[in-house]
Amino acid sequence: MRARTSYSRGLALAVVVCAGAAVGAGAGRSVELSRIRAERLNHGARASELEQRVAGLSAFDEAGLKSLIEEERRFDSRLGPADTWERLLGILGTRWSVETSRSEKHEGFTTIVSSLRMLKAGTGDWPVILAAIERAEGLAGVTLESIELASAGPEAPGGFAVVRVGVSVRHKNG
Repeated sequence: MRARTSYSRGLALAVVVCAGAAVGAGAGRSVELSRIRAERLNHGARASELEQRVAGLSAFDEAGLKSLIEEERRFDSRLGPADTWERLLGILGTRWSVETSRSEKHEGFTTIVSSLRMLKAGTGDWPVILAAIERAEGLAGVTLESIELASAGPEAPGGFAVVRVGVSVRHKNG
């Protein structure tokens, strides 16, 4: 009988150990299942967020998209060629000096905002100034932003102290 008791105790101990292992494995499996469920919920929330962002990006109807495409075409048609800045300086000639210039490169085009000053200008240069400005404005991509004229005063009759133009040039990247 003793052997049976010893055997029974061993069997009971084995059952307890197996049950503990099963519970431990079950707990491990439960933790793993909880982790997988949490990941699925997180992916679902992320997918929902992405769907909302895509829906927000698609806020334009077909007419709105056509309008945007047309606006882009008009913008592109107003851009000058890649050498517009050099052509502008060529039209103005050597009597004009670049005082300030700032260039910003964008995707597909560049914007140059500049201040140009005519050197040693007199009132007799007025037709030359007007002709240069008209030719400059005729270039695609060139916009005259400002003109500044200041008389030299009584010290230099018939002269200008300042002849300055502000221009912006938008040209396609070459």
